[in-house]
Amino acid sequence: MTQHTSVRTAKFLRSTIALAIVVATFFGVIGLAGSAGAQAAQSWSITPAGGSPDQPGNRPDLSFTVDPGTTITDTIQVWNYGADPIDLKVYAADALITAEGSYDLDPSYKAPVDVASWTKLSSDKVSLAPNSVTAVTVTIAVPKDALPGDHPGGIVASIATPESNGEGAQVLVEKRVGTRLNVRVTGDIVPSAEIKNVFASYSGSLNPIAPGTVNVKYTLVNTGNTRLGGTVRLELSGIAGSKSIDMPEVPVTMPGNTLEQSFTVADVWPTGIISAKVIFTPKDDPGIPELQSLASASGSGSTIAIPFGQLLSIIVIVGLVVLYRRRRQAKIDRLVAAAMAAPQTPPAPPAPPSADLEPEPVA
Repeated sequence: MTQHTSVRTAKFLRSTIALAIVVATFFGVIGLAGSAGAQAAQSWSITPAGGSPDQPGNRPDLSFTVDPGTTITDTIQVWNYGADPIDLKVYAADALITAEGSYDLDPSYKAPVDVASWTKLSSDKVSLAPNSVTAVTVTIAVPKDALPGDHPGGIVASIATPESNGEGAQVLVEKRVGTRLNVRVTGDIVPSAEIKNVFASYSGSLNPIAPGTVNVKYTLVNTGNTRLGGTVRLELSGIAGSKSIDMPEVPVTMPGNTLEQSFTVADVWPTGIISAKVIFTPKDDPGIPELQSLASASGSGSTIAIPFGQLLSIIVIVGLVVLYRRRRQAKIDRLVAAAMAAPQTPPAPPAPPSADLEPEPVA
């Protein structure tokens, strides 16, 4: 039975042709099919159209800000850089941010529910001759009741090829490239974020003079209706004091997305209960002036840092002292016992007075 899988990808970037292989604009994935020597490599890309029909446009994506009820019309270009003809499926898909923070799109078999459901293409399949390009018209009908905020998605050109999986079964692998699509619907833009599920754990060292590490995990939830990026600061506190650490910048998340991250802080001494507070601060975005009103979001967790190395050292020292004292006392007891067990020689009687001694005269 043929199964369907989708090759997901994580990055958007532009590239140029090199050795007849092109890196796609969307996801940074090369569209390849066939085996070496049996079939020429297939490579294709999809871009927003520019002013010239035979040159890619210079727009990085399809981005619009419109009122509810607006209809948008634009054009994309699908390119075949290979030496063979190629048949591609073209479709719109809703976007998502993976738990690791990568921008991705829903697979082709998943029914669209947001901006992709508003998007219609002039053709859902294109057949391209070698080294050719074709244009596809994109029409986006924004509903009158569309919620304000960002609605991210993408336009994809894909091809499904049969391959064998690790178990030898035949599967259809969808290899796809595309370009981003974002429609911002005007209205009340409400940026909002929440830090949840803060979990901290301590890993100590058996070396009593070496500190340990604290591992912190948390989940950032974009609870607003616009894209959101920012920075994270971690504050650790305990009876020995506190320390603040600036963490790497948080990837941009889309409305409703969650981002799970973890990081490790070194040189933390085991001092009992250690509190971990994660603070998210939104990054300014010229396109979202409402971010200035968004306060920082934070969440807290704690862990118990037991000084196992130090306790073990104390136990060893106390044990050695007790062992020394017991051995010393045992030696004394043996000496006393040996002395008590030795045969006792009675003392000699006093010698009688000598007969030659005359009594001293009494005055």
